[in-house]
Amino acid sequence: MKVKLFTHTDLDGVGCAIVAKLAFDEADVEYCNYNEIDQKVKDFTGLMKFKEYDKVYITDISVSKEVADLIEYSVTEKKEYLNRYQLIDHHATAKWLNEYRWAYVDDMELSIIPGEKEMKSSGTSLFYNHLWENENVNLPFALNFIEKVRRYDTWDWHTIHNDNEAKRLNDLFYLIGKDRFVRRFTQDMSIHFTEGEKMILEIEQTKIDKYLETKSKQMFKQYFGDHLVGVVFAEQYQSQMGNCLALNNKDLDYVVMIDVGNETVSYRGIHDSIDLGIIAKSFGGGGHPKASGSQTHSNVKESLWRTFVTLNK
Repeated sequence: MKVKLFTHTDLDGVGCAIVAKLAFDEADVEYCNYNEIDQKVKDFTGLMKFKEYDKVYITDISVSKEVADLIEYSVTEKKEYLNRYQLIDHHATAKWLNEYRWAYVDDMELSIIPGEKEMKSSGTSLFYNHLWENENVNLPFALNFIEKVRRYDTWDWHTIHNDNEAKRLNDLFYLIGKDRFVRRFTQDMSIHFTEGEKMILEIEQTKIDKYLETKSKQMFKQYFGDHLVGVVFAEQYQSQMGNCLALNNKDLDYVVMIDVGNETVSYRGIHDSIDLGIIAKSFGGGGHPKASGSQTHSNVKESLWRTFVTLNK
């Protein structure tokens, strides 16, 4: 089969790309952030490029209603296109897409690991389960990798399993970049890191610890509506930092991390009463109740930067 894959740019989205490259003869992968996915899928669909592929997958990220309606219109034009698209996502903010027959969004699923029951889903695990059930794809050698990706993305590695390997897998991903990471794990799915990988991971952990210590001191507190929020400008390690800051500052409703260069915002929290996925969605993003992300508009970024400079004079 020749497939087209639109997927997110984080570990979970890239995990989907690795599964696709292992499962299909030809997988044309396009990585997308929240601010890119709609335009890319809209252009691809509007130009009828889906005719060139046996299947088009959208994984670990969702599209707007406008683009969803465009897909629906395009695939109903002829019967041969009815099963051309498949969107697979696990973010609760995208569950409305389940009204479309080509979309499947669920934040819980049955485990692919024997002995474990229902668990939080990730894009990679949902994608593999879909291929196993619908395309006769069986990759037993990839199950450990898929589970590590799921544990990291859902934070189960920290809250349930104390699985430091899953965290180190994410660290390696950001250290060597998407392309090298994909090559590494399509050639060797083993999570047993090489001596060279262990060395750079140890060096990186030292850098992470120092970075978190510095950024913890730079965080300032700001009310947004009724919520007391911790705000910090950070270009890297957002997942580790967000959870560290939220756990160490339980008076905060949630933590906001702004990456100025990439114009992204990450939201992290620990309180059950606040759904950060809904907050991120209001800014064109999405995600989970306690971990989500979006792009940031320049006026918001400049306003927060002025506040930060004022408080740190």
